[in-house]
Amino acid sequence: MKKLYFILLVTGLVITTGATAQNRKIVFDENKSWQGVIDKAKQARMIIFVDCYTTWCGPCKMLDKNVFTNDMIADYYNEHFVNAKYDMEKGEGVMLKDKYGVSAFPTLLFIDPVTQVVIHRVAGAGTVEYMMEQGKIATDPAANLKGIKERYEAGEKNARTLSEYVSVLRRASMSDEIDNVTVEYLNGLTDEQMMKETNWKLYESNVVDPLAEPSRRVFAKREAFEQAVGKDRVGNKLGSTLMIAVNGFRNKEPEPVDNFDQKRYEALVSLLSESDDELAPFCLIQLQTAGYAQHREYGKMIEAVHTVVEQDYPGPQQLKSIYVMTYLTKLVGRKDKQLQKKATELVDFVIVAAKDPSDKLPFYLIKAMLLESYGDTNGAEEAKAAAQKLRENGAGPRMMKVG
Repeated sequence: MKKLYFILLVTGLVITTGATAQNRKIVFDENKSWQGVIDKAKQARMIIFVDCYTTWCGPCKMLDKNVFTNDMIADYYNEHFVNAKYDMEKGEGVMLKDKYGVSAFPTLLFIDPVTQVVIHRVAGAGTVEYMMEQGKIATDPAANLKGIKERYEAGEKNARTLSEYVSVLRRASMSDEIDNVTVEYLNGLTDEQMMKETNWKLYESNVVDPLAEPSRRVFAKREAFEQAVGKDRVGNKLGSTLMIAVNGFRNKEPEPVDNFDQKRYEALVSLLSESDDELAPFCLIQLQTAGYAQHREYGKMIEAVHTVVEQDYPGPQQLKSIYVMTYLTKLVGRKDKQLQKKATELVDFVIVAAKDPSDKLPFYLIKAMLLESYGDTNGAEEAKAAAQKLRENGAGPRMMKVG
């Protein structure tokens, strides 16, 4: 079943009501069938506003209580829209969730009743002012999601229009589309054009894939981009794209095999092997470790983790700690005796390498998990006791310094 998420889109604000009057509320046709809502909207020649919610979604409840009951919101939405709300886990809500690709709650849809096409979309909750703004945008054919997409696809492909388009897509939580349209736009520019501040900002803010063509151009002509926009900005951007790409492989499990994108994996290995980026060595060994885990080459996986702990790889300490913990826990429950021995030796090595008691604590707990899964109850209890002693002496969990 597709994972579902609820999100609270803050947009720099907290959910409050800018206007306090709450005598009226949005009138939702909660008892009508979806076809009934469509028919009513067609007859009234009005856009359909749909609140896509779930019963367990906190931000959904805050919208319902604090925003939909505001007089200003109620008056505008009741005047301009046929309003409906559906629980996305019940009845016709399930159909609408699938039809319109709803995966975040709340999601607010503005739909043309004739074509049943979404003309505007907002993911998450916001203030009264924000919801009023979005309602007005939804009724503006040139500014809503459908309108600005049509403008862009009709040839209005410039930095200003793209920025507007990306802003609307971001409010709709359409991250894949943001990446696609930005890459398409940047691919049409020369290197010199891409180095201009407005275009660089579009790349800096929206492209997260190091294998995307704009990123490859920056890698290939790094020195020229550094001279144009600054060494630190280029370094930070390329480093973040590498980390994001590598982290996407870290938590992959061996099953199912089709979860692992071998073609992308090989392309990233090639890119990192040729890159002189400061983070490339650490990213490469992380990626290789993921490959070993995917193909159940646990001996090589252990050797890679041992290398990271032993050597001083440049990179964020927090990510190094997460890396070590991730691959140690993948050894829990392995039946091969030789592998169990190597896993225990590795966690002991990590504990010795950790200088601060707080750094040692999580690895004693992992050791207990490993030993317990191998049937070594006594060893597991000793590791738990060691962890408890560290706690009693004031140690608390944190990200250890690795290397």
